[in-house]
Amino acid sequence: MQKPKRRLIGAVLGATCIAVSSLVPQAHGQTTDALLDKLVDKGIISVKEAKELREQADHDFNKAYAAKSGMPDWVTQFKIYGDVRGRYEMFRTENESESGATAQANRPRDRFRYRLRVGATATLMDNFEAGFRLTSSEANGTFGGDPISGNTTFGDNGSKKFVYIDLAYGKWAPIKHGPWLLSGTIGKMENPFLLSDMVFDADYTPEGVALQGAYAINDQHSIKLNSAYFVLDEINGGSENQDDPAMIGAQMR
Repeated sequence: MQKPKRRLIGAVLGATCIAVSSLVPQAHGQTTDALLDKLVDKGIISVKEAKELREQADHDFNKAYAAKSGMPDWVTQFKIYGDVRGRYEMFRTENESESGATAQANRPRDRFRYRLRVGATATLMDNFEAGFRLTSSEANGTFGGDPISGNTTFGDNGSKKFVYIDLAYGKWAPIKHGPWLLSGTIGKMENPFLLSDMVFDADYTPEGVALQGAYAINDQHSIKLNSAYFVLDEINGGSENQDDPAMIGAQMR
């Protein structure tokens, strides 16, 4: 390819990357790939040249995105997410009277509830990840919120509601190539074990360390190992013979 022509295409791709970065960063890859594929189809550039231009476009996009967002260059991706929902619950139960006859209880319960969650995940260089999430919930005893629910009940005449830390973790995947995968997580995390709700509630976010590994045998089959050490409580001032409660688990899939 002639150099002026190549520079013109590179300039167009660079301008496209900068323009896209100011709107939706996730659309960058699709926009660039579509443009380069079209140029290859028309015979304007070769597959090798398209690969070189794609790498240069990615580099220019990362620089432009870092400058516009204020992110350091070691942050490769930053995602903010959240959700909110409302619900109505109605409880109707049955009681047994003194005579043994079954009758409807005269104390039905109706309530309105909401759940709010917001969080962020940062993907860093060298396969590191950090994230946090905040959630609504109701107080559980004298400390913290309900570990298995983020729902808050309407009531107390418009009182301000609580917000709790639901996730706060760091993750590293030192092996992430070919069929092998190995990652470790520390902090308050998503439950690494895949089990039914009879064992773990879906909203339970344990605290501790976890190690996960996997080997892909082929496209349909793989071997996975999940293991973790969860801190259940820290007993301050307990007796010498009293250990802090914890949970150790492993799962082969």
